[in-house]
Amino acid sequence: MSENQKNSPRDDDLDRFWDISSLMPKPRRAPQSRHPESVEAVEISLDAPVSEPKSHAEDGSRVQSSSLTRREISPSVQMKKDSDVLVKKFIPPHTADELDKAPPPEDEYTPEHSLIHRVRVFGKGGQYNYYEQFLSHAQRIARLRGNECEHVSFFSYVPQFSQLTKPQLNWYLWWRECVWSGKYLPTDFSYILLYIYEIINTAGHSNPAWGQRQLCFIWREYRRNYPRLDRLLGDWICDFSLLNHLSAPIDLIADTVSEALPSCTLKEFYMGGGYSRADGLPSTMLLTFCSNHSYKSSKFYVSDSKELYDTHIPHALEAVMDRFSSSDGRLMAGTGIEDSHMVRDAYSGALCSFVIRKRLEIDYSSFSRSYELRFIVTDVVKYAENKLRAYLGIKSRLSVYSLTPEMRKCIDEYFATALPGRKRSEPVREEYEKLYDAPRAQLSPEHAAQIEQTSWETTERLIEAFEESAEQTGECTSMPFDLPAPIQDAPMFVPDISSVTNAQQGTSALAEALGEYLDFVRLADAHDFAAQRRYAAGRGEMLELVIDKINEISVEVFGDVILEEADGGYVLIQEYRKEIFHD
Repeated sequence: MSENQKNSPRDDDLDRFWDISSLMPKPRRAPQSRHPESVEAVEISLDAPVSEPKSHAEDGSRVQSSSLTRREISPSVQMKKDSDVLVKKFIPPHTADELDKAPPPEDEYTPEHSLIHRVRVFGKGGQYNYYEQFLSHAQRIARLRGNECEHVSFFSYVPQFSQLTKPQLNWYLWWRECVWSGKYLPTDFSYILLYIYEIINTAGHSNPAWGQRQLCFIWREYRRNYPRLDRLLGDWICDFSLLNHLSAPIDLIADTVSEALPSCTLKEFYMGGGYSRADGLPSTMLLTFCSNHSYKSSKFYVSDSKELYDTHIPHALEAVMDRFSSSDGRLMAGTGIEDSHMVRDAYSGALCSFVIRKRLEIDYSSFSRSYELRFIVTDVVKYAENKLRAYLGIKSRLSVYSLTPEMRKCIDEYFATALPGRKRSEPVREEYEKLYDAPRAQLSPEHAAQIEQTSWETTERLIEAFEESAEQTGECTSMPFDLPAPIQDAPMFVPDISSVTNAQQGTSALAEALGEYLDFVRLADAHDFAAQRRYAAGRGEMLELVIDKINEISVEVFGDVILEEADGGYVLIQEYRKEIFHD
């Protein structure tokens, strides 16, 4: 083949066919920058806006801008030191003084006999006139009286007087007239809301105490048909009372508050002021909202023990509250628990005029939001239940961690007064078992000597019988053992009653039943907790297992446990010490 044929155009086309790189898309060339790359740091100063008042620029007050506060030209850009302060901007009529000088409260006071220690009332900050017409309508309609008429349905998400037709207004006035006289006719929920808004905006027609009672009556009478009132009125009555310096109306809603309080934001308000100690409301609320352990769910809360549990556990909690709470209403102040702080808007979710809407700042002793108090109340309930279990003869115990020795002593003192004696559980015996009991008789030296003489006579007859039998059979007449012959001349032994009694007292049935565990009981009596742990470790057993075995033995012998838990170990119940030791 010639050289020209080898390099023909056709061969070149075939070679280009196999050139894969020619098939790939060519990369786009990056556009060249019009400006050279910045290589030096640029300093930028941000001055205050020209429109800012002169007084603000002179005192150097500045606020962060909502759009741009700093701009970086390159990673090496540095801002001037006098420009590190962010620029302030305000929307008129607001000024920088609002940040430097917080507005004083419109009202500030300390409620009496309450867990709430300080209330501060502030304006909402910002005006609106959405419901100003409602306030003027409510003030005029408050003076109207109603006449009997037929019910007319009415529904509105935000009921207002301007929405009522003439028949609806007539029914509202008549229904309200009946409420004022103590008759609560069935009606629509929108009418009830409208009446609540009327009371709130007019401050109970300028008589706050009367208005508070009306709100409580509405809540009490209609909450069954309209459960939503629990979530609304629980907070609104609280706000209404705090704004008007009123105490908690516990006397009006005592049977309602325990069921409705779970939906209230400030439950502590209903624990102050109006309750009586006989009602047990403080302890009931703490047991409901501030305890991780419910004694009513215990398997030992049965028909026989319900009365004991319901009586003594709340009273034990009240004893701790009385001793460790301060006289100014600070709950458990003796345990180091500090006040909580709450900021809330009054009448949240209600139709309110601008002059009624306020912001509340409240300092109070919290029992529903304090973890420290929750741990203490939980352990008080457990410790009190352990005391009742010991009284009932139940050997199992609940673990207690957060109680101080002073609190334990307080509960012990209460139960020492309320339940002075321990109740022993007597074992149930069948009637036929009584037939095997030995007859009860007093110890008598003469009777003891007679028994011994009879025993020796029986021994002599047995010896003679063995000898005669051996002579007849030709067997060995020697006995497998030698019996001592009775001493004829020596005086017969007469047991001393005092020595017998002392011997019986020296070794009790419980001490014999404990056996090798008696050493551990001595350690419990000496409060040697470290030695107790070494004793259990030496036996290769858990400390709690040793305690359970000892208490099981004591329950079988005389019907009650003898060891109880203490700080760091277990101690012997002093009332039962005489059952074991007589030193």
